[in-house]
Amino acid sequence: MRETNAIRQARAAEVDPYKRRFTWPKWNRTVTVCDVYQLFRHLPEFAGWTRGRHEAIAYDYLAQAIASRRVLADILTRYEKVYGTQGPLIAGGIRDHWPAHAKDFVRAEWNRINAWTDQSIAHWQAAGRRVATWREMRDRAEVANNG
Repeated sequence: MRETNAIRQARAAEVDPYKRRFTWPKWNRTVTVCDVYQLFRHLPEFAGWTRGRHEAIAYDYLAQAIASRRVLADILTRYEKVYGTQGPLIAGGIRDHWPAHAKDFVRAEWNRINAWTDQSIAHWQAAGRRVATWREMRDRAEVANNG
């Protein structure tokens, strides 16, 4: 499908730089900076950022994701007390019989946590670091926060 000017203008109008979509070689879909960290160099919001700044932001996003995951775990425990644990378990800790507002809230929180995690990984890679070292850092941070 050929990209029209209307589609191009709609993509360019996106305010959030993490949601802005681009075409990229060897990808069959449009991508964001969370997919291809090299796009940070093409975005004016990140012009002049150093590796150290990307790494610091990666730590911040990871800390936010870990803290939110702990809060969500507490909320899921409370929902289980209120609505019960009978019935099939759906992905993300949601029970099938819970009311729609509870399921929607949990889904929205998981989406937010996943976005922060993706942004953390993208900034980590933009700092010139490997994903394997990010995973080690994440595991150490989760142990430190739980202990």
